[in-house]
Amino acid sequence: SLFDLLHPDGKYFVQETYSGYRPGSHFQYSNLGCGILACIIEKVTGKYFTDYVKEVVFNPLKLDASFIVTDIQSKDVASTYVMRNGEIKMTRDRDLFEKGVYKKFPLGDNFRGPAGGCFISTNGLMKIMIALLKGGHPIIKETTLHKMMQMAWAGYREKNESYTAKGLQLQIVDYFDNRRLYGHFGDAYGVKSYFLFNKKEQLGMIFITNGGGYKYQECGYSDVQEKLIKESLDKYWNPE
Repeated sequence: SLFDLLHPDGKYFVQETYSGYRPGSHFQYSNLGCGILACIIEKVTGKYFTDYVKEVVFNPLKLDASFIVTDIQSKDVASTYVMRNGEIKMTRDRDLFEKGVYKKFPLGDNFRGPAGGCFISTNGLMKIMIALLKGGHPIIKETTLHKMMQMAWAGYREKNESYTAKGLQLQIVDYFDNRRLYGHFGDAYGVKSYFLFNKKEQLGMIFITNGGGYKYQECGYSDVQEKLIKESLDKYWNPE
């Protein structure tokens, strides 16, 4: 349970779970933090996070997407691969993804799956992107999207780290010649991906690959991500 992990009286509590920084003074990426947000949603709505997302995001946009791979209607679920010792090795196929699904825990304690646990296609992400570029309808209010895009934290970029600013669960990216983008990057089991947009420019970019021989850059992005984003912006960004 979250209590066991986070409360000093919890069964699995360790002080290292918390950083030494005052809240609001420093940013550190946290999958568990994303899971805690999902638990808050469960407590507020009285619904499992996975069911809530299906109700408010997947169904209105008619997406073939889920946190449970067996719920995906399409049989084209990509396996994932990583480069090890100069060779490409498969890390997970559909069978392994099915076996890796977390069981449902009591409401308010399902923090294990929300961070990176969603199965979705580029077409599905495109529909979410279009909704955001239109102001959020029909999945969130425009005022909510506006709040998400406000800068909640800004600081210096550490070596091999891409974060310099963050909104509410949106990374704010100014790295590419100060052409501001909002979104998120994905990195798991060999997958490399990004979902980036600028509402003012009406520009959105989605990329997913299921494996490759990446070279990690000092800026925190892989060479593939950095080059694709830069060339896409050079081609489609039009201030006029």
